[in-house]
Amino acid sequence: MIAKTLETEPEEEVRPNHFCKAINNKLSALDSMRQGHVQNAMQAMGIFETRCPNGEPLIHVPDYDADREGFKTTLRKLAEDFRVMGL
Repeated sequence: MIAKTLETEPEEEVRPNHFCKAINNKLSALDSMRQGHVQNAMQAMGIFETRCPNGEPLIHVPDYDADREGFKTTLRKLAEDFRVMGL
């Protein structure tokens, strides 16, 4: 899917840094999100206020192994929020 979207051959090895900065950042954010590293994903998308004044994360993502449904629900909600924001 990504190879088709980015117009590369499926067997071609490409890395995020092979693309312009905007695509690189989106791919990095996608990979961070896939791993549950939401703060890293937000920073890759240019959102640098990822913590509350008390140091707590703005968004809590449940640990996948402890709460798979909560993890998936949270990431789906984030994806929709980011889509609405145009990210």
